[in-house]
Amino acid sequence: IVIHNGINAIEVRAKQQSDQLNFYLFGRIKPEKGQWFLIEALSLLDKKILAKSKFILMGGAAPGGEEMMADLNRKIDRAGLRDFVEIRDFAANIADAMSHADVCLVPSIMKDPFPTTVLEAMSAAKPVITTNHGGAKEAVVDNETGFLIDPDSVQELAHSIALSITQQSELSKIGNKGFKRYQNQFTLARFKKNWFHFNLDHQLI
Repeated sequence: IVIHNGINAIEVRAKQQSDQLNFYLFGRIKPEKGQWFLIEALSLLDKKILAKSKFILMGGAAPGGEEMMADLNRKIDRAGLRDFVEIRDFAANIADAMSHADVCLVPSIMKDPFPTTVLEAMSAAKPVITTNHGGAKEAVVDNETGFLIDPDSVQELAHSIALSITQQSELSKIGNKGFKRYQNQFTLARFKKNWFHFNLDHQLI
């Protein structure tokens, strides 16, 4: 029996009109979170496609991870992506950042059991691009509420990003479908209800 996690919705403000398309990746700077994977994917794309797009890596280095941060910065510079990628520090509350996001990236290399960031993005009506292993593939419906990509395919990640950029008019529709899926399956109230009925059915309460 699977009982999916549920969360309270991230309260976001309506995003102001802007020519810039913002992709956010929330998570501490370390390879398993997918930042290096993302840079490899971006390096495959023509700079003309990336024009007016910004990729914000928000989370900062974990304690003792300064060399990882330096390595990532070197990779960004070598790929010529400094104009498109920005690294920001960790923030306890991501509501403000999520308000500015157009797409949420969760390109984890590790098999995250059920990444909360995916649910947070869906609760804020943001499309999600994520790897199709771990719990993310149970939350995101491919090509409907976001895009599921192979964690071993830099090309798939690059393609999903390019598709988001070239078909921006579809992003709000995808985000709204994700929000409806969140409301139906991943709210905290839904989790509590499912947990209660599981315990009741198995005479644990």
